[in-house]
Amino acid sequence: MLEQAAAVLRAAPSSAWNYYVAGSAPLLVAVVYAVARASVHPMSAEEITAGAAILTALFLWMSWANIRFAQSLHAQLAAANEDSGHSIWSAAAFQGTKLIIVPLSVLALFPFAWSVAFYGNLSVLASCPHPLRQSARMAGIWQRQNWFALGLAALFALVVFLNVAILLFVLPSLARIFSGYENEFTRNPAAMLNSTFTVTALGVTWFVIDPLVQAMYVVRCFKGESVGSGADLRAALRRFTVGLALAFITASAVHARPINPSDLDAKIRQTLRNPDYSWQNPEAPAGDSPRWVEDISKLVRRVGHWFRVGIDWLGAKLREMLNSQHETLEPGKAPPRTSLRWGIYAALVVIAILALLILRKALVARKASPAASSVRTGPVDLKGDVLASELPEEEWMRLAREALDRGDLRLALRAAYLANLALLGSAGLVAISRFKSNRDYEREVRLRSRSAEITSLLKTNREVFESAWYGDEAKSRADVEEMQRNLTRMRELAHA
Repeated sequence: MLEQAAAVLRAAPSSAWNYYVAGSAPLLVAVVYAVARASVHPMSAEEITAGAAILTALFLWMSWANIRFAQSLHAQLAAANEDSGHSIWSAAAFQGTKLIIVPLSVLALFPFAWSVAFYGNLSVLASCPHPLRQSARMAGIWQRQNWFALGLAALFALVVFLNVAILLFVLPSLARIFSGYENEFTRNPAAMLNSTFTVTALGVTWFVIDPLVQAMYVVRCFKGESVGSGADLRAALRRFTVGLALAFITASAVHARPINPSDLDAKIRQTLRNPDYSWQNPEAPAGDSPRWVEDISKLVRRVGHWFRVGIDWLGAKLREMLNSQHETLEPGKAPPRTSLRWGIYAALVVIAILALLILRKALVARKASPAASSVRTGPVDLKGDVLASELPEEEWMRLAREALDRGDLRLALRAAYLANLALLGSAGLVAISRFKSNRDYEREVRLRSRSAEITSLLKTNREVFESAWYGDEAKSRADVEEMQRNLTRMRELAHA
C-alpha cells in the first residue's frame, strides 16, 4: 500500500502540493521559532497567550489545507473532479482532537492504528454528508494491513530523521568549508545537540513523511469505497476510454507515416550499444592491453552484473511484501534507468564519505584548538544580557557578595548562579553559549561528568535562582550562602 501511495504522490498535480506546503510550512516554522525562543529566554504570560493563539490559528489552517490536499489526491485516484461538497472547516477544527486522542491511544486507552486511520480518513471524507461516521467505518477495515503499513512508515520516518539530523549537524561545518565563516557550532559541534536541533529535525521529518501517510489513507479510503460502489472500476473505465482514444490517434499517425526498415534496424543497433546490454556482447580483441588489465575488467563487469541482479531481486521481494492486497494502481511513470539508479547509489556513498570526513575534521579541530575566550574587560551589568564566560568564577562571587551587601538578593543569586556556570565551563564540563538554556547545561553536565552529585547540586542551585529571578518567590541571605556552599562542593568534585 505504501508503494501505491508513493505512486499517487508522484502523479499528484502541483495544485495539491501547493495546498500541502502552504498549510504545513508556516506551522513548522512557527513551532521551531517558539521552541528556540523559549529555550533562550522565558516568555511572559502575554507572550504565551499570543503564541498559543497564533499556533492554534496555524494548526486550523494546516488542517484545512491538508484536507484539500487529500481530496485532490482522492479525485486524481478516482479520475473525477474534486468534490467541493460540504464545508470542511468543521472537519478541520475536529482534527485538533487528534493532539489528545492519538497520544492517549499510545497508552492503550484507544486503539492506536484505528485512531490514526480515523483522522487520516477524515481528511479524505470531510466533504461527505456524515464524515465522522464514514471515517470511523473506514478505519475499522483491514486492520492487519493498517498496522503493517504504519510499522513500515515508522521505520521510514526513523531513517529520514537520522538523515535530517546528520545533515543539520554537518551544515555549520559545510558553511565553514565553503565560506570560511567560523561560528560557535564549528568551534564546538556538540553545541548543536539542543532542544531546537531536536525539534527542527523532528519537524522536517514530519514534513517529509506526512504526505506519504496521507496518501496511504487516501488509497485505503478509495479501496474501501470501491468495495460497495465500484469506484475503482469506473476510474479504470475512464482511463481505458482515454487510453483507447490515444491508441486510435497514435495508430492513425503511424499508419500515415510508414516505418522505414533501415531506420528501425539503426534504432535497434543503437539500443543494443547501450551500456546496460554490453555485458551480453562477446569480449573485444585484447589488442595491446596487458592480460591482467583484461582480467580485472572482466571481474569488475561480472561483479557489477551480479550486484545489479541482487538489487533487482531485493526490490522485487520488497514490492511483493508491501503489496499485501495484491492490488495495483494504474501504471504511472516508468522506473528509473539503470544508469540513474547507479548514479543515485554513487551519490549516497559520496555524501556519506563526505559527512564522515567533515565530522572527523570537526572533532580533530575541537581537540586541537582551545575554545575561544569571551572574557569581558569592562564592567558587567547583572540586569542585562551577560554570559557566564565573561568573568571567572571568583569575579562572579565578588559581584554576588557586593549585591548581597546592598540587599539585592535577586542580583546576588544571579551572580552566584553565573559563578556555577563559569566553574563548570573552566572545568570543561559545559560549553558556555548564548543560545543555551539552563536545562541544556544540566544535560551537558550529566553527559560529561562522572559524578551525579555535580548534576544534583547544579539542579538545586538552578531551581533557587529561577524561582527568584523569573518568579516572585521571596529569598533570604541563607539561600545565597547555600548556593555558595554547593558551589564549593562542585569545585571539589570537578577537580577531583
